[in-house]
Amino acid sequence: MSNEFAGIDWMQRIADSHGTHTVTADEAQAEEVDIDTSVTGATAFLVQIYRDGVNVSGDAVVTLADGILNVTDGDGDVPYEVTDGDVIMYWVW
Repeated sequence: MSNEFAGIDWMQRIADSHGTHTVTADEAQAEEVDIDTSVTGATAFLVQIYRDGVNVSGDAVVTLADGILNVTDGDGDVPYEVTDGDVIMYWVW
């Protein structure tokens, strides 16, 4: 049995998507952002949200299903509110 992720170049063989998304006024109004990553089999993600160069991820609610990364307002101790101009940096795999 062969391990497709064995070897020094294993990360290059994982289907992934990464990039940035800037929140629009419409998304802020809806309090929700959907980012189509095109990796329908993705099961894991990393997300950081920046506003004016400061990480404001706080209690953002982030989910991933069928390649769509969804970011919505949070309601914890440090509530995140989807805001026009926020920059969402993501990596899904």
